[in-house]
Amino acid sequence: MKINLTFSKILCALALLAMVFSSCGHSSYNSLLVQVDSLLNATQYEQADSLLKLCDPSNYSTQDRAYHALLRTQCDYKNYIVATTDSAINFAVDYFAKSDDKEKYTRSLIYQGCANEELGNLEKAVECYHRADDIADKNDLFNKAFAKMRLGLLYQNQVIGAKTIGVEKLKEAHCIYNSLKDRHYSLICLTEIARIYCSDKEKNDSALYFINAAIDSAKNQNNERYTLFANLYTKALYLSNIRHDYKQAKSTAIEALSLSDVIDHPRVHFCLAKCYSQLGDVDSARLVISQAPKITSDIDSISFYDAMSVFEKAQGNYEEYQTCFDKADSMNDSILISSLNHRLVSVEKKYDTQQAELENAKLSLELRNTLLTLAAIVIGALALLLLVLRYRHRLHEKENEYELLKADLNTSLVSLENMKSTVVQLESGHDSSNNTEHKSARGFRRHTA
Repeated sequence: MKINLTFSKILCALALLAMVFSSCGHSSYNSLLVQVDSLLNATQYEQADSLLKLCDPSNYSTQDRAYHALLRTQCDYKNYIVATTDSAINFAVDYFAKSDDKEKYTRSLIYQGCANEELGNLEKAVECYHRADDIADKNDLFNKAFAKMRLGLLYQNQVIGAKTIGVEKLKEAHCIYNSLKDRHYSLICLTEIARIYCSDKEKNDSALYFINAAIDSAKNQNNERYTLFANLYTKALYLSNIRHDYKQAKSTAIEALSLSDVIDHPRVHFCLAKCYSQLGDVDSARLVISQAPKITSDIDSISFYDAMSVFEKAQGNYEEYQTCFDKADSMNDSILISSLNHRLVSVEKKYDTQQAELENAKLSLELRNTLLTLAAIVIGALALLLLVLRYRHRLHEKENEYELLKADLNTSLVSLENMKSTVVQLESGHDSSNNTEHKSARGFRRHTA
C-alpha cells in the first residue's frame, strides 16, 4: 500500500511538471493568421494577401504580431512585392529566436534573407540563409531545402564567382525536394543548375543532362509551361552559342515559340533568326526578326544586335555586320561592368574580407610558429647553458676537492717524513745507550774479578 501511494505521488509530480513545461511553450496562434498560413502553403498567394489585409495586428499579442510580421513578409515576397524595409521581419526573427517555435524561427530567417536580398544587402541575406539551414529541425525538410535553394540562386547570380557553391546548394535542395515529391521546386532547382552549366563550356554533358531533365519535368506538369518555355530557350541558346549546332537549336527555338500563348519573348525570335542566318536562310531570319515583340530591356537589345550582326554577315554586308557586332559587344561590356560594380559593393566585400581574414590568420600562425621556434631555441640554449654551468661548477668542485686531497696528502707525507726522522733518531739514541751500558758492565766485571 505504501509503495502504491508513493507511485501515485510520482505520477502526480510528473503530470504537474508536464503542465508546467507545456505552459512555457507558445500558446495557440490567431486563427485568421493560421488560415493565411494555410493559403500560403497551398500556393494561393493572392487569396492569402487579401485575407491578411483584414488582420489588425495592433490588437494582437506580441506572439501574433510576430506571426503577422512573418506572414506579411512572406506574402509580399510570394506576390512579387519588393521589400522596402526589413524592420517587420527583424521583429519576427527576434521574437521567434526566443520562443520554442523552431519552424517559424527558421522561416523568419529565410524571409529575412529574402528581404535583405531585395534590399541589396547580399551579405546579410547569405548569413540568414546559412543560419536557417543550420538551425532547421531535421524533420523541417521544406524550409531546409528552401534555404539551400535561395543560397544556390544567390551564388549563381554572382559575376565574381561562387557558381560551384551555387550548384552544390541547388543539388542539395533538389535532392530534398525529390524526397518530398515537390515537383515545382525540384524543377526550379533543375532549371537553375542547367543555367549554371550552360555558362561553362567544359560542362557540355552536364548542361544537356540537366536541361533535358528540366524540360521533361516541365512537360509532365501542366502548370509549368512558363518554366518549359524558359528551359527550351536556354537549350536553344546553349546549342547555338556553345555547341554551334544551329539545326538542333532552330528546332528547339521553334518549339519554344509554340508556347507563345504563355509568353512571346523577343530574345527567342532573335535566337531563331540567328540560327536561320547561320544555316543560310536569310529570308526566314528576316521574317522572324520582323515578328519579334517590342524590345523592353538592354539584354533584349544585345540579343537583337547579335542576331543582326550574324544576319548582315550572312548577306555579305560586312560594314553593317561590324557595326551591329560592336554595338552588341559595347552594350554587353557596359552591363557587365555595371553588374560588377553593383555586386562588388555588396558581395565582393565579403570575399575580400574573408580573404584578408585568411591571410591574417595565416600570418598570425606563421608568427606564432616563429615565436614558438625562437622560444624553443632560447629555452634550449638556456638549458644547455645551465648544463654547461653546472658541469663547470661540478668540475670546479672536483678541482677544489683534488687540491684539498693533494694538500692533505702532502701534509700527511711531511708528517710521515717527520715521524720517520724521529724514529730514526730514537733508534740511534737507543743503540748508543745500549753500547754505553754494555761497556760499563764489562768494566764492572773486570773490576770485580
